[in-house]
Amino acid sequence: MTAETRKSSSTLAGRDVRIFRDTPLSFVDGGLVSMIEHQRAGLASGVVGVISRKLDLSVDALLATLKLPRSTVKARQASGKNLSEQEAERMVRAARIFKRATEVLEDEEDARSWLKQPLRALGGEPPLSFLDTDAGYDMVEDELKRIEYGIVA
Repeated sequence: MTAETRKSSSTLAGRDVRIFRDTPLSFVDGGLVSMIEHQRAGLASGVVGVISRKLDLSVDALLATLKLPRSTVKARQASGKNLSEQEAERMVRAARIFKRATEVLEDEEDARSWLKQPLRALGGEPPLSFLDTDAGYDMVEDELKRIEYGIVA
């Protein structure tokens, strides 16, 4: 794998897209190697608030959507502990898909709206509802690829 394939080519209309600049999730704007390194090192529980604000969801709604235990995550936040591996993976999935939707739809507000609206291609469910599993993430990513390349589902 070359350095170029590790880097994210996040551009909208020729400009660099840094969705999570100056947040604890700034590594999501980098390549996959950076994401892996940060996840392995442990994610601060503060990322929950960053993602909930980016998606315009309450923390409780985000945790419910990702099927994460509210009391456990809130206890980690209160004590300043890192998220568990499972919690971190789901948070990073949500951050990555928001970034990808923003790249494809070329607007953060359009990405938020798209992620929350029920889609016929996803059985009438909103894309966010699939982010609790790897397979669900792949389905949402595939749908974004269809949009990006103009393929009708």
